[in-house]
Amino acid sequence: MKACAYRVAQEGLTNVWRHSQGSAAELSLGLTDGVLQVSVKDRGPGFAVNPKGGAGDDGHGLGLAGLVDRVESLGGELEMRNRPGGGAELHMRLDLREVG
Repeated sequence: MKACAYRVAQEGLTNVWRHSQGSAAELSLGLTDGVLQVSVKDRGPGFAVNPKGGAGDDGHGLGLAGLVDRVESLGGELEMRNRPGGGAELHMRLDLREVG
């Protein structure tokens, strides 16, 4: 669970550095009523049409597809969306009461 939250933050910030053309990143973490939320936002060009597809954008590693599998294996959700006005957001929700 801890490694999952760390990897979401790490991959999100790495993607901001690689793909957002130098835009600022915003990382937020929260725990409310047993639900852990991790969010990484930027003001770059946003995601391609299908951000969940295939390996990392550079053809190496697991990238976002690997994160989806990791989060879902713990019963969580990982959303990747373009932000209104530009940029991308990676958002994880994990109910810690459900994680064994």
